[in-house]
Amino acid sequence: MVRRAAEVDDHFKLLCEAWREGDAVRASVRPVRLPASDPMAQVRGATSIVSYQTDVLPDLTIVEHNPTPRTTAYGMMCDMINIARGRFRP
Repeated sequence: MVRRAAEVDDHFKLLCEAWREGDAVRASVRPVRLPASDPMAQVRGATSIVSYQTDVLPDLTIVEHNPTPRTTAYGMMCDMINIARGRFRP
């Protein structure tokens, strides 16, 4: 399967997805075969990409190119502050 994907320039990426089902939030993490034309297939190294699908903006995609340790530390600090404020619940 991987060889066949490479022959047509497709890529496998570990894709994290989350969606709402009624009042519940569901999530999955799995390898997904993507065509080379998909923006998510172009992500390399530590670069991350998130794509939002809403009723107003059907495909809003944000890319963070090569985050630095400072960027990562900032995100962790924000998470810890939100936890301390009680904004995250198990």
